[in-house]
Amino acid sequence: MTRGLLLLIIGASALGPPVNNGRRFVADRYYFDLSYGQGMEFYQERYLEGSAIWKLEFKSILRIELPPAGQTYRGFTVPPFTETAKLAWNPSRTLMLATFGEYAIILSPQFHILKAFRNTEVARWLSDDEIFASVGDRNPAEYALNVRTERFRLLKVSRP
Repeated sequence: MTRGLLLLIIGASALGPPVNNGRRFVADRYYFDLSYGQGMEFYQERYLEGSAIWKLEFKSILRIELPPAGQTYRGFTVPPFTETAKLAWNPSRTLMLATFGEYAIILSPQFHILKAFRNTEVARWLSDDEIFASVGDRNPAEYALNVRTERFRLLKVSRP
């Protein structure tokens, strides 16, 4: 008993601090863990030039298909405080928009991440290719963002 406990403590300390800092969310029956990495090595972001919207690129994405409702996996449970995304299909049902907090994630019909954006509150579909995004930073504005080309149109600027 003591030997097992000692091995567990040694094993846990050898692992060091967790390196999977990032964003976690559930979309329908899928759990996603988007890793930044310990030194942000798995993550890049850049402003879409001329806008206040960030384009995100994750190099480490964990995607787990969850079991049917009421069932669980033996070795995995969704961690506490994992966000649940609101989902919306585009009009032709070829892309899905998953939103939570300030994030807008574009998913394929098979729930693969195609694009990710940040600083996009109140995101919703305008057409098959465009989403509406309200940006609430120092210069609040509303955009129509083409998720395929990453081009945008400024719809409205709110003055403080």
